[in-house]
Amino acid sequence: MATVALSGIITPSNIVTATSTTTLTNKTLSAADLTTALTLAGAAGTNGQVLTSAGSGLPSWTTISAGFTLGTPVATTSGTSIDFTGIPAGTKQIVITFNGVSTDGTSAKLIQIGDSGGVETSGYSSCGYILTTTVAAGFASAGYAIYSEVAAHALRGTVILTLESSSTNTWCAQGVLSGNTASNFLISGDKSLSATCDRVRITTELGTQNFDGGSVNIAYI
Repeated sequence: MATVALSGIITPSNIVTATSTTTLTNKTLSAADLTTALTLAGAAGTNGQVLTSAGSGLPSWTTISAGFTLGTPVATTSGTSIDFTGIPAGTKQIVITFNGVSTDGTSAKLIQIGDSGGVETSGYSSCGYILTTTVAAGFASAGYAIYSEVAAHALRGTVILTLESSSTNTWCAQGVLSGNTASNFLISGDKSLSATCDRVRITTELGTQNFDGGSVNIAYI
């Protein structure tokens, strides 16, 4: 490895070149802008990118994550299910937000996920709890269970789905929701898909209850 000894400040008029590795130690790069001061031949980045390194070899340009992508809120005032589709490959977490979501019946609510083959309606391992003056629980295999069996419940809060394994497409759920009748709901469970998750559905256990109030949205990263 060739080491070039330098002193002082590196400026555009003091360009350093080498045919092999050049080591710069405790040097200041000074110019009108960093692009003028330092150019990596053949590796020009674009606006918003940063240099990253895996610890060996040359660094590479990487686009900084913009954080969560927020969907468009959907009114839950009609219909028996609400679908969000087009979730991109590579998503690791999905946050589902409920804002006063209610139905016209006494069927428990479910969150279901799916892939390019459609929404999965079986194979979940899920438990939903309702906390009032007492505690009750219900288990479900048709979706992540929200143990809300009262039409007057207007659900508010979040449920978070997190990818546990990309090889098995296993998604784990956790969440806390409140109703407007001094009730709270805890959600937990997991589900494996045969392919990448690209959709989420909010529905009811019987699949026949109509939504009649509120709205729901998702955000993913």
